[in-house]
Amino acid sequence: METKASFLLLATLIVSMACVLLGAETQELASQEVSGTIKEVSINVRRLTIALSERQEKIVCVEPETKIILNNREATIEELKSGQAVRLVLPTDSSKAILIEV
Repeated sequence: METKASFLLLATLIVSMACVLLGAETQELASQEVSGTIKEVSINVRRLTIALSERQEKIVCVEPETKIILNNREATIEELKSGQAVRLVLPTDSSKAILIEV
């Protein structure tokens, strides 16, 4: 009886860990990629306005943990300028940038 209880406890633990790992993987995969041109850089509020097309814009928050890549090196929001072509990676349900690549 003790062996059966140990087996059930171990099986429950394995299933729980699998669910946690799958949940983390799903969150990583739940992102979107957006490309456009920087229209405005608001350094004080850490925000970019991106022109996606002639009629569409997206406002993106630049968090302290947002990775910014400019000319294949890490950069800061102060180095971003209007008119630069950018590629952004954002969580699907958020406007907080994960990656900004110029």
